Amino acid sequence: MTDEKVAAVLGGSIGWFWPADIKPRDISEDPERGYLRLLPTNLVELTSLDENPFEDRNSSALRRPRLITGATENGGVLILNITGRGTKTTIGGSTASVRSYRAQSVLVGLAIDRVRSEKLTSISAHFFGLSSWLGVSAVSEKRHISERSRIKAFEVRVESPPEQVVKIGGGREVAISAYWNATGSEDRRTIFAPGQIECRSARPKTLRELREPILRIQDLMSWCFDGFIRSESGLAEPDLSEEPDAFPKLWDKHLMTVPGAVAEARNKDFPILRLSDIGGIRALGRWLNLCDKHLRAVRPLIEPFRQGKASPPLRMLEVASAMEYWVATHKRTTQWAKVKCRLPKHNGCGYAWTLANHVGGTFSQWVGDRDAWAHSFWETYNKLKHEPGYVVDEYKLNVLADTGALLLAADVLSRVAGNKAPARSLFADTSHTWQLQRQVQQLLNDSEPTSRKPRAGR
Repeated sequence: MTDEKVAAVLGGSIGWFWPADIKPRDISEDPERGYLRLLPTNLVELTSLDENPFEDRNSSALRRPRLITGATENGGVLILNITGRGTKTTIGGSTASVRSYRAQSVLVGLAIDRVRSEKLTSISAHFFGLSSWLGVSAVSEKRHISERSRIKAFEVRVESPPEQVVKIGGGREVAISAYWNATGSEDRRTIFAPGQIECRSARPKTLRELREPILRIQDLMSWCFDGFIRSESGLAEPDLSEEPDAFPKLWDKHLMTVPGAVAEARNKDFPILRLSDIGGIRALGRWLNLCDKHLRAVRPLIEPFRQGKASPPLRMLEVASAMEYWVATHKRTTQWAKVKCRLPKHNGCGYAWTLANHVGGTFSQWVGDRDAWAHSFWETYNKLKHEPGYVVDEYKLNVLADTGALLLAADVLSRVAGNKAPARSLFADTSHTWQLQRQVQQLLNDSEPTSRKPRAGR
């Protein structure tokens, strides 16, 4: 559900606009007259008339602004995350000179004369179908059945539950709650009650600083549902000189559009892991901390839902490299990272065996032969890196890389949970991984490499 106000503005709006470098310009200053719209590339574009194309080329008007305030036919806007600025100058004739700006974020429905800076104190993103996963819900229903077993009454109660809050770095905190509103006439009421993830700070922060934790939680949800989880609406609390009557709506490209070459999650009822499997709301704080400190280990898990899945050879390299980093990171502080495979027939199991050994018996049972898998994984990785004549079998690389990524996820999320419950849930319940399990066990049993085409699998 895209908010109606946001849809109206981004559908195309004429207005007056004030680009600014550091702080918003006074609306008494001369504005740029322009047209704001959302491009098919999911960038917000402002095109304005350049009424002084021969001004000093060193003036601030020619630099990329930090923010743009605007008064449009559909309300006040604050444009942020501006990625580019261009000009098209025409001398004479019947074509106008124009300036263009492109941005990734916009706030809709605010009093622009109260804006003090580009910073915000809060942003929130709304996710439909995720209330159960987040463990919050604003809606309760009750049916009243007659003596003839027919429904005689149906009650719907909408009430905001207590929010769950976890503090994170930089003076910020993340709050999980349920946002709701009701629209329509009395006889045609529509209730919207999505799960809400909010990041806020007592002191104003940039949009990027407040958005980053929500993006990382969105990445975790995308992994758990094996598809991109899109936010459908949002709110923001800008740095204003006066308290607003209502918070403006937020539109943000990264939160609210599905990246190219990435599939949106098809089913939100049966996740690979639930938040409760990982440790609940407190685990989100540990997840964010882990992403801050060890993003190199997490990238192979989350980037397929931002950038699209890499080719099998590249996927193999990035998963194995993340394994090396993750194990090496723990060598000085833990014993498990120092253990190596010593079986002669499986010489060269590398860090794949160390990680599999740490995850434990659930992975061994799932994969069928832990030692054989680790040897095959690490041998293939080394050949891919060091042997110019190595003939790539993309199906084999795809299966091994996906299995390695699942193993890495099990260990990383067990670290987040503080126990091995995520690993047990991942490998004991094969409803999501049975196809990959069958592929890897078949691969280990085959003596000859297969030439089958790669198939999707985790």
